[in-house]
Amino acid sequence: MNYEMSELTNIAERAVNYSRGMGDPILAANQESWAPYLRFLGIVVKQYTPEVCLELGVYMGTATMHMALGSAATQVIGVDMNFHPDAERNLSRFPNVKMIHGNSIDPNTYLAVSDKVREKSIGLIFLDSTHDGMTPTLEYQLYETLFAEECLVVCDDLLGPRHLEEKMKVFWDWLPGVKKELHYLHPRLNTSYDEPGFGISIVRKDA
Repeated sequence: MNYEMSELTNIAERAVNYSRGMGDPILAANQESWAPYLRFLGIVVKQYTPEVCLELGVYMGTATMHMALGSAATQVIGVDMNFHPDAERNLSRFPNVKMIHGNSIDPNTYLAVSDKVREKSIGLIFLDSTHDGMTPTLEYQLYETLFAEECLVVCDDLLGPRHLEEKMKVFWDWLPGVKKELHYLHPRLNTSYDEPGFGISIVRKDA
């Protein structure tokens, strides 16, 4: 893999108008599939084919499905403490998906993830569990030992909910790598919601 921010930005721009569900009619019908960042994840996996994608905070599994659809050769590991009741049914269609029930920052969860990664390495990690600043920091510190030489760190909800924005800003400022904010990939659904925000960072071990 050789992540380039200019190419990732191009993918982000393409994702805005890319077909919902990426050609999968079941995924297209999923009520959560509206957000462009989901298609961004799928296209990134399709183009770069990381050995392993790790998603921390799965819930219904919509992002998981997009990444799994991106490349059947990529193993997608999803971790959550409270999977949506439909998650297992949603994800059972994809043999390259593995689900782990547990707290993302629990050492036992790390061991379960490490066991599934085995001789491979994580080329994309999606931090989408608790958006309180501290949790994504601890998640990064815990799982970076499993990163490939290059890993794309994807971060959701950098701006909202509003009461956590400052804590997420502290995390974002601390996060290593070459960073870019792509908030238009996760816009506000309607005026009753805060703008979630979205960002990526290319982390290289030799940097």
